[in-house]
Amino acid sequence: MKSFRSPRGCIKALGIIVFASLLCAISAPLMAQAPSPTELEGESWRRTILETPRPKSGCFTATYPETEWREVLCKTPPHNLFLPKRGGAIRTQTLGGTGPDYSAVVTGFITEAEGSFASVTGVTSECAVQCPNQICPTNPTCTSAPANQYSLQLNSKPFTTETCSGSPNQAECQGWEQFVYLYSGDGYIQYWLLNYGPAGTACPPPRGASCALGGVWSDGWCPFSFTTGGEVYCVVNSMKSAPAPSEPITSLGQLILTGAVAGVAGATNDSITVTVGGTPYTASGNSYFPDLGSRWQEVEFNVFGDGGGDQAVFNSGSTIIVTTSVASGTASGPTADEQSFTGESNNLTLVPTYCPYGGASPKIEFMESNAASPAATCFSSGLQAFTTLASFNGTDGANPYTGLVQATNGDLYGTTVSGGANGDGTVFKVTTSSALTTLYSFCSQSGCTDGANPYAGLVHPTSGYLYGTTFSGGANGDGTVFKITPSGTLTTLYSFCAQSSCTDGASPDALVQAANGYLYGTTSYGGAADGGGTVFRITPTGELTTLYRFCAQSGCTDGAYPPGGLVQATNGNLYGTTFSGADGGGTVFRITPSGALTTLYSFCSQANCADGEEPAAGLVQATNGNLYGTTFYGGANGDGTVFKITPTGALTTLYSFCSLSACTDGKYTYAGLVQATNGDLYGTTYSGGAGTGGTVFKITPSGTLTTLYSFCAQSTCTDGALPTAALIQATNGNLYGTTGYGGGAGGGTVFSLYVGLGPFVETLPTSGKVGAAVKILGTNLTGATGVTFNSAATVFTVVSPSLITTTVPAGATTGKVQVVTPGGTLSSNVPFRVP
Repeated sequence: MKSFRSPRGCIKALGIIVFASLLCAISAPLMAQAPSPTELEGESWRRTILETPRPKSGCFTATYPETEWREVLCKTPPHNLFLPKRGGAIRTQTLGGTGPDYSAVVTGFITEAEGSFASVTGVTSECAVQCPNQICPTNPTCTSAPANQYSLQLNSKPFTTETCSGSPNQAECQGWEQFVYLYSGDGYIQYWLLNYGPAGTACPPPRGASCALGGVWSDGWCPFSFTTGGEVYCVVNSMKSAPAPSEPITSLGQLILTGAVAGVAGATNDSITVTVGGTPYTASGNSYFPDLGSRWQEVEFNVFGDGGGDQAVFNSGSTIIVTTSVASGTASGPTADEQSFTGESNNLTLVPTYCPYGGASPKIEFMESNAASPAATCFSSGLQAFTTLASFNGTDGANPYTGLVQATNGDLYGTTVSGGANGDGTVFKVTTSSALTTLYSFCSQSGCTDGANPYAGLVHPTSGYLYGTTFSGGANGDGTVFKITPSGTLTTLYSFCAQSSCTDGASPDALVQAANGYLYGTTSYGGAADGGGTVFRITPTGELTTLYRFCAQSGCTDGAYPPGGLVQATNGNLYGTTFSGADGGGTVFRITPSGALTTLYSFCSQANCADGEEPAAGLVQATNGNLYGTTFYGGANGDGTVFKITPTGALTTLYSFCSLSACTDGKYTYAGLVQATNGDLYGTTYSGGAGTGGTVFKITPSGTLTTLYSFCAQSTCTDGALPTAALIQATNGNLYGTTGYGGGAGGGTVFSLYVGLGPFVETLPTSGKVGAAVKILGTNLTGATGVTFNSAATVFTVVSPSLITTTVPAGATTGKVQVVTPGGTLSSNVPFRVP
């Protein structure tokens, strides 16, 4: 656990200068500093400062919102050789040995190129593995290899150059320029003359004075040969290296590498800029290739080994989205070639799809991954990437019918309805890098008193425990409420059907924690004489109160068989659905925390159930205040709907599934919706889609639907099939979900989908009075320097990379929570409500 504390010196906080001598006497965590710029503000500023001329050759940096470069001491470039492909040939078999790399191609000439990573998922470690003669091991491991040793390279394609004018081999001599960021914190340029001449040929002047010491130097050209007596290549480093920070591989997503060349608009210098967490570090100097600006038409960018032909080996489950941007005087999107120019590599598999985009910053995007079942799709908003994180095989669980929850440790937790040690379901944990752990197998106690067959997911209240339900088992065989620690210690809190005739309910569904700290849920059966289910409240210690019994009204007009959990709206009331009742098509209801129920809408109120029939999941409240949900049947085509309903009961059908030929838009949805940080709603269908195994879709609050992924797109449905659970958006911005079937062993999967959304923070709880304790969940929170509640600063403690603890500060009002991190400012996914 680490508390944020002041650096030495003085700071300005809330308009008062506080000196270090005073700060040193303060033992509490430091008050947050002023918020940093938003992502859009920061990027706009970065582009502006990059276009600001450097005052002279040298090294510079700037911080937001400065408008001029500040000179800093340069570093001396290291002597690492970043090799061309052995023999000088352009490499067409690269990255992981499984396919080619993508380089961006323009019709004009590139004046500036930039490489970055739109998404980095599941990356926890990397090492550099040696590849003798650029032949890497088939299954490289990091057992004895150095960690966090990698390079980013922005490489030109080999080109004809006037610098080869003195070469005795002018027909084959080519120039090659590399802009390099090395893990050690160096940003510099390496220049090559490929195939300069036969053995014994002297490199052109200026010649390096230290070449005999080996490696590459900055004072002039040094000769290099792959073999003794082989063809002579010449290599030289730029005179200066930008003094960027050294960053571990887990910071890959915070790095941007930019290269600009001489010979354009009168520029006489080449420059390299490394941006780390929004702060640029640049170095510029004379170019060894002054004609590159009129020759450069193709560029590659990627993460590679640290030189010498080494390979960067990532942990299993790693996925990156690579972005290569170009400036060439046109807004047209570049094309791409399947080729690479460097002798270094990585162990990620290239997914054979690239997405070109035009505009102010023309670019290509592509995906690399060593996770299972990777797939990439181009949308107008950017590349979208799908991977399978885990496939269940029965012994580790089977049929995850429910969704996931992200805990404060950053991992994802869920349940399977069957499988495990006893065949009656499990609680599992999966990391975003694909590591699956079975935490508990149900029916481990005699008579299954610990429960069996969890059909509902978990909830993660502020207590630190995970809470859930089982559909059957328990002391009476009709289900349980349980709590479990993140490490797997389970406690049964309540067994249903403890009362005569099961008036307390039977077969419970999902839970939700309300603002009052209690857990609320529904049971599918039990309750009144007709057994239509219940709404209940339970304390975190297991004291249960039945709030409502369905089918209490004649003809069950109040509904029956609530299939999903509840949602607490901002007005304090709870909302849910029933699968049946009233007109036979189910209902939407509202219930107060004390148990007063109102039926808001009865489905099948319209002819042919055009308004939907039989909702099989709960609701979500969007930021516009309306509630959104799905029905399994009904709608214009009888195959289910997405609907919107106001808190007072005015319903609008937004979309009817199977509206496209062959139901490629999906049909039948068991799952509810989630609103992501872009304001759109995301969900799944159980069937239909291009592969007939169901879909992932996006729908706007006004009803425009886009199918994002169709399951069973891969042979034998290794990517999963028949999803029944709602998605979640984790704090890294990605969507995560489960499929009940398919995968490598047919027992279902956990999957991730990158849709171009950035990281954010989530608060537990989402409301509280001044002084209330709050947990803030996020990604890469280490080094956070500020936390604000709608601009009101607070003290905080960085507990881990995924957790900050704090309290609601005096002066806080309802609004977004923001956390200032080294990678930028993160905002909460929903406004924090201060009563």
